[in-house]
Amino acid sequence: QKLGIAIAFLNQPQLIILDEPMNGLDPKAVRDVRELIVKKAQEGVTLLISSHILSELVKITNSILIINKGKLVTKTTVKELNQYEDNDLENILLNIIDKEDQS
Repeated sequence: QKLGIAIAFLNQPQLIILDEPMNGLDPKAVRDVRELIVKKAQEGVTLLISSHILSELVKITNSILIINKGKLVTKTTVKELNQYEDNDLENILLNIIDKEDQS
C-alpha cells in the first residue's frame, strides 16, 4: 500500500487518484499519508480519493462526492455535512444514499 502511494506521487502529477489509501496501514503510516495528501493539496494538486473510512476523509478533504451504484448522488463539503442535526457522518451519508434510492 505504501509503495503504491509513493508511486502515485512520483513525477509531481497535477491529478492523483487514490483508492482506499489508508486501508491496511498502521497508525503512523496513516498519519504520514494524511500529511502528504494535505501537503499536496496545498501545493495545488487535485486528489480524488475513494474511501470508506469517513473519519479520515473529513480530516483531509474539503469537497465530498457521494457515489451510489455508479451514480453521483451529491456533491457537498465537510462544512455542510457538519450542519446536519445528526453529527454522525456515517449516518448522514447513509441517509443521503437512502433518499436517493427511494427517488
